[in-house]
Amino acid sequence: MSSEIKTNTISEVTSANGVTIDGVNIKDSKINTGAIGNSVTVEGSFGVTDRSSLFNASTDATLDIKKAYSFNGFMFINVSGSHSSPANDDPIFQISNSDFYPTVATTFPSISYQGDYVWNFELKTNGECKMTSPVLSGDAALYFTINGFYRYL
Repeated sequence: MSSEIKTNTISEVTSANGVTIDGVNIKDSKINTGAIGNSVTVEGSFGVTDRSSLFNASTDATLDIKKAYSFNGFMFINVSGSHSSPANDDPIFQISNSDFYPTVATTFPSISYQGDYVWNFELKTNGECKMTSPVLSGDAALYFTINGFYRYL
């Protein structure tokens, strides 16, 4: 047995409450997603995993900030740090688990500090990230930030 209600408008009886249909509340043109958000989080969690511990600084490099999150075959990274004696093709970091090496070499633009400059950073298919054509203009070390993502499946 089924029942059906046909109407163009559903109005709330108490203006402070809105209208609730099967656990979903609609109030002032907004949907209360509390119940929906909980069910998505409990049942799914979106598959985002913190992989920051896989990124290890190379000799002469220091990683002050390293954030890496995997999702659906992609790795999203934010790495900031310094290198004490930068030269062309010097390594910055190495990914410790080959399951998360990029499928193709991936180039990231550089963000530097105090006039320091790096042409780019290349993350190779062996999990090693190297800098290209660094120029040290400021402090005793080259400071850098790498932001980007790559495919690892």
